[in-house]
Amino acid sequence: MMIENKAIENIYQDIFTFDKLVLDIKHIDNVLRESTVKAINRTTTMRNWLIGAYIIEYEQKGADRAKYGTKLIDNLAVRLG
Repeated sequence: MMIENKAIENIYQDIFTFDKLVLDIKHIDNVLRESTVKAINRTTTMRNWLIGAYIIEYEQKGADRAKYGTKLIDNLAVRLG
């Protein structure tokens, strides 16, 4: 039994080195960081598109074009800022 444990321990020492641990952690961090950035980009794009759609609907009130000179964006910036 002791010999088997020693053999298993030797296998683990060969496979799971400190350098391998460092590389694995870096790999996990990079992959998940990229995934996070993509998710944030998708969410930000969706948020911006929806906000724009709401502004257009509010400003045009069903018309083909918005009226000029309403300063909607300036007023929104003050109110939301």
